[in-house]
Amino acid sequence: MALRENPFRRGDEIVLPAGTKIVYTTHPSNPKHLSRKQTVRVVDADPAYGETDLPRIWWAGQGGYWRVVEATPEVIRANPGVARV
Repeated sequence: MALRENPFRRGDEIVLPAGTKIVYTTHPSNPKHLSRKQTVRVVDADPAYGETDLPRIWWAGQGGYWRVVEATPEVIRANPGVARV
């Protein structure tokens, strides 16, 4: 069973572990993977849509451009005190 609701809320400070895939809204067809862990403040937390989709976490990156990651099991495990599962 896939996670449907987002375990994170607006304003949460979360850790993204190294290796997390990030989509930049300026270049959505060219996602990157973090080379080291990063702490971000959640600006928006979308629920999952569709059958295989995961909830998404949005924050403002460098220059104010949006960044987005999926709330994968790895991201949830990296935030045991924050994630609401």
